[in-house]
Amino acid sequence: MTQKTEKEAVKNQELTMPTPPSLWADNFQLGTREDGICMLRCLAVIPEGLVEQARIMTSRQHLVGLIDVLCSSLDYYPKKKKTKKPLTK
Repeated sequence: MTQKTEKEAVKNQELTMPTPPSLWADNFQLGTREDGICMLRCLAVIPEGLVEQARIMTSRQHLVGLIDVLCSSLDYYPKKKKTKKPLTK
């Protein structure tokens, strides 16, 4: 399916659950695979420990799009941290 056809198919779909349940996340964990698939885990802290609230599997491309939307919405664009050079004698 081409990207244009995929977008048209998504545009024509109706939401089956227009009000999905809300969740609270204290922590996020991200895992990536070599084939471009990513897993984003949303975790909540409770007295008994961490509880996984949701697990989202998506492509790297879609996750980058999500990050772009988050950064734009928060007007926050983090800069890559510089690595420290080892001290030489």
